[in-house]
Amino acid sequence: MRHIRIGDYDCYSLSDGCFVLDGGAMFGIVPKNIWGGFYESDEENRIRLGLTSLLISGKGITLLIEGGIGQAFKNNEKLESLYGIEESDRLETELNEAGFTTDKINLVTYSHLHWDHAGPATKIDSRGNFIPRFPNARYLVQRGEWGIALSGDPATKASYLPETLTPLENAGQLDLIDGDYAVNEEIALKMTGGHTAHHMVLILKSKGDGIIFWGDLIPTSQHIHIPHIMAYDRYPLDTHRMKSELLQMTCAENMISAFPHDLELGFGKIGYNGKKYSLLNRL
Repeated sequence: MRHIRIGDYDCYSLSDGCFVLDGGAMFGIVPKNIWGGFYESDEENRIRLGLTSLLISGKGITLLIEGGIGQAFKNNEKLESLYGIEESDRLETELNEAGFTTDKINLVTYSHLHWDHAGPATKIDSRGNFIPRFPNARYLVQRGEWGIALSGDPATKASYLPETLTPLENAGQLDLIDGDYAVNEEIALKMTGGHTAHHMVLILKSKGDGIIFWGDLIPTSQHIHIPHIMAYDRYPLDTHRMKSELLQMTCAENMISAFPHDLELGFGKIGYNGKKYSLLNRL
């Protein structure tokens, strides 16, 4: 767990463990002789990735964005091995270390609903059923993303686990939103597209300070360089465009960045040297 203060808000970087994905897919058209120079891979060409969320608390809001995998693959040894899942479902422990419990969270949102981001939306109860993990929270989800997640479309269904999502609607805790959304005057959800059609980032600006949670628009600090775009992105041209636009804003306003898949918890500042964007330092 890591903590910083942004204006009137406490911000915490929390972990749900880590997993592995194919390194080539994570860096798209960038060849391994480049990305292999800064990211170690195993004998199967897989790289380790963190599962990181951002908790924001202040002015009556306790908002969690992202989560990790949670119990989505519980008792499925094949998938746990395939994705090299380590220390999964530790998010509640991290919340407790930050001084929070699941019933104190009143807003939950996701950059998108892939299983490695929205897995902890629910948990398994004593009867083996998925139920909302945060009983007093409203879940803010893009309407289009929700529709795709539940559609069963053969092109996308491997990325979603509807059984871990439908309990949110059944419990009456789901709020579907359309496009950009203001949580309050200082916290905004901006739809970017790119990784998925309805992917979002979270932007908080308070008292001259700012933070952006990038979601899979920039999944790790090694993806800040604009050409480093995942092969997993459904709309890579949108990723390129929105990365360029938001990186300019981030640097111009001296904002702090948070990433969902860095192995090292925490925050960072991004800089531009006239040729490329990169991480200047960690906080």
